[in-house]
Amino acid sequence: MQHGQPNNSETDLLAKVDGTDVADYVHQGGHGTRVAGAVLYPGDIPYSSTYKQTCWLQNARVLNEDNKMPLNLFPPKVLKEIAGHPPNIKILPETAP
Repeated sequence: MQHGQPNNSETDLLAKVDGTDVADYVHQGGHGTRVAGAVLYPGDIPYSSTYKQTCWLQNARVLNEDNKMPLNLFPPKVLKEIAGHPPNIKILPETAP
């Protein structure tokens, strides 16, 4: 997405972002949640000691309530916008289970 005036699809995407909604709506965690857990805690989850995180993960859902990409959003532009905020984000594709 270009800096400056957003087009309609960009405005639609940005208007729907809820930075306070961090819930996982997939029953029993979902594939992405399990992958994220394996990345953050490759050995085991420490319950009685501290654990130094080696990375941060960011999740961006761009699918609609039917788990489809909205027709007015162009996937390469959406990924570019996600990767640019904050800088130095790496996009790793998530495959369906």
